[in-house]
Amino acid sequence: MFSSIKMKSSPLASIDRFFSGIGLGGGTDLKIDNSQKVDQNETLPTKTPVSPPVNAPVIGIIGAKGGVGATIFAINLACAFGKKDKQSILIDCNLQQPDVALTLGLSPKYNLCDLIERRSRLDEKVLSACCERIEFEKQVLEVITPPLDLESSLAADLSVLPECLERIQPLKEVLFLDLPKQLDQNLLSLLDCCDRIILVTEPTISSVSGAKRWLSVFSDLEYSRADIAIAFNRSGKNLKQMEQEAAKALGLKRTWYLPSSYNALEQSCLEGTPLVVSHSKDAYVKSVIKIAEELEAWLAPGAGTGIKAEDKSDV
Repeated sequence: MFSSIKMKSSPLASIDRFFSGIGLGGGTDLKIDNSQKVDQNETLPTKTPVSPPVNAPVIGIIGAKGGVGATIFAINLACAFGKKDKQSILIDCNLQQPDVALTLGLSPKYNLCDLIERRSRLDEKVLSACCERIEFEKQVLEVITPPLDLESSLAADLSVLPECLERIQPLKEVLFLDLPKQLDQNLLSLLDCCDRIILVTEPTISSVSGAKRWLSVFSDLEYSRADIAIAFNRSGKNLKQMEQEAAKALGLKRTWYLPSSYNALEQSCLEGTPLVVSHSKDAYVKSVIKIAEELEAWLAPGAGTGIKAEDKSDV
């Protein structure tokens, strides 16, 4: 079978003939071009190393139960970061109840479903098209919301949203997620994307019980308690004892308080304007701005563990 294959002459034989021709003074005329000599002392240009893109931290905001004001808190917190010249974005992950759009009176042309469909080529242009950019006098709020019609929302595949978040992170400085309260695989996937979790509750027995349940869920999922904070909404002097007992029972290092501001919040919702814009001197706004400052420090390297509980021994 192999007898028909002709062996080529050895490459070494050709090299030998080449150099033998030079040595004999005939057969090969070798010319060397010295017109462009390299200066040995000349510094060769070096390529500037390209730093890898920094992924923005993801902040998940979830209510201990319905009606505790988690969405309004998420809107105002994201807007407060916009006031600090941070390129932040708020993503409403509640497909069945797009509260962010309803609260701000938005009717987006493109929405979260469009973003999910175009995830394979998600870049700044696609993100900008699917994002509602609301500019105020000193703040900028960028929002991505689900479609307002239920049929489109139910058809969306929320399981691929973590893939979208990975593509958005290099494009922004902070990502805020208004998380759904349905405990399913989609929520678990989104929680896994979060660097910090803020659990919003109220100083009431039912709300605190709901918060304890969520903390138990986070513990079962082996999330570090150092990466979780509690925000007591609608707090007040009359509830101070209840708040102290609740904070002690929940046992988290970071506990924040948002005073009740019902009338101002209702007015801001009617205007479709975040409270941090329309009522800058309100006590609720001052608390949100203080939380934003503490959150920024909390996001600094080493401020939280950033790891799951089983890896603590390696820190």
